[in-house]
Parts: sequence; C-alpha cells; structure tokens
Amino acid sequence: MKYAFDHPDVLGNIPFEAELVILPTDDTELCNENKKTVDSLLKNGKEGDVLGVNG
Repeated sequence: MKYAFDHPDVLGNIPFEAELVILPTDDTELCNENKKTVDSLLKNGKEGDVLGVNG
C-alpha cells in the first residue's frame, strides 16, 4: 500500500468494482500466492489489470 500512497493517481485509475491484487516483486512467495488469486478471478470471468510493485 505504500506504493498507492506514494502514487495516488494509480488508485484513481482502478474501477470501483475491480478486484485489486498486488504482486510484490520483492516477495516471491506472496507474489506467487497472489498470482493464484488472479488466475482464480480470471477463471470466474473477472477482468482487471495487474500491478507489480517493489517494496
């Protein structure tokens, strides 16, 4: 969330009904788990953008 506070314009581009899944590039285990969440959302017909963040 630090990224969102540092770059508030990013949050303004996310649709209200969107699911936000963050892929932290500095935490491989969490990133892989979150990718599973993205896959599940896509399989259930959800659309969205993926945001990779550092630190």
